[in-house]
Amino acid sequence: MQLQHVRASRKFVFIFVLAFTLTAGTVKAEESTASIMRQVYDAIAYLLPLSLRDETAIDVWDQELIEQKLATLKAASAALKAHTAGDPGELRYIARSFDEMTSDVTKAFSNEWPEFAYFSVMDLVQHCVACHSRVEAPSQALFGERLIARMDTREIPPGDVIKLYVATRQFDAATRTIEKMLMAPDRHPIEADYSSLMVDYLQITLAARRSPAMAEQFLRRYLTRPDVPYYLKRRYEFWIEALQRFAPDIAAPADFARAIEIFHGGDDVSPGPGNRMAAVHDVTAASILRRFLDAGEQRSPAQLHEAYFTLGVIALRTLEPKSAVPEMEMLLATSIRTAPEGKYALEAYALIEEYGYVHEEHLAAPQAGQTLLDMNELRQLLAPRL
Repeated sequence: MQLQHVRASRKFVFIFVLAFTLTAGTVKAEESTASIMRQVYDAIAYLLPLSLRDETAIDVWDQELIEQKLATLKAASAALKAHTAGDPGELRYIARSFDEMTSDVTKAFSNEWPEFAYFSVMDLVQHCVACHSRVEAPSQALFGERLIARMDTREIPPGDVIKLYVATRQFDAATRTIEKMLMAPDRHPIEADYSSLMVDYLQITLAARRSPAMAEQFLRRYLTRPDVPYYLKRRYEFWIEALQRFAPDIAAPADFARAIEIFHGGDDVSPGPGNRMAAVHDVTAASILRRFLDAGEQRSPAQLHEAYFTLGVIALRTLEPKSAVPEMEMLLATSIRTAPEGKYALEAYALIEEYGYVHEEHLAAPQAGQTLLDMNELRQLLAPRL
């Protein structure tokens, strides 16, 4: 199994929509999930542009509205924490992460508008992105268009505009923007390869859109660039072949065994570490596994254990870190908690120790114990085997 090099400061995006299924504080029980999501998106639509303003432009009216928007976010956070209080798996970590992000936003907007305000709100946006880019779901394009119309996106980096599009399920706008950025003459393919744009594109087209043909069409167009070096031509041609091969799997109902088979098919496709040759394998397998987990059908502990372990390894070896939520660490910890005696539990723990970071702290450190991910708790679960 090949694992990509992982930077010390890992960043990732994770589930946001799940936060709005229950009630707390000002969030009423009878409100639908969509209604609550719209309230939170509305809060983001107000706070994000405001985070770019000079502090001298803030007035009393702004502050009153800010308190309302922050209260909405706090209520959503309280709802998620209440919902996941007894959850043994992934949701407990999501709740803790979302609560930390909400706390960061509140602190940022209470401290004379430091630069951190913008990044803290974008971390919340990234929670939306992860959920919306990993599984197919109905579009909210009209609502998203109205939301973004309230922002001056010229002040926002193009990469963050893409996140806003994905967060509001404007997938056509997101893919068009990515294509434009990648095809720009002044963005050399080598430079583009260092970014996450191509893998982001795969996640949207394969998971959110379930359209391998769309990904194949763009890759063929990209290969017409005269400046694409051989190693990238070789990789993207391999991706095209994989897209054609896995198209029936992407269209079919989620098949756990097939997802694991596709994942392991990418284990040895290249001798080089972290070159993403297996990206189509991994994104396809992750998409199938996510649909399998989200289907709500009966799943054995062994299946859950292997599914979360596999998703954790995919996050480590293929997906670009994106936000302040440590995806790989959370997924592997969930795999351990699901079955401490399981086949992959010790390997999952070793990967967390070797590659895991939370808030810049290496998780193998002697005193590493976090509010988000408690290493002492994991060690106790595995104590008979460590």
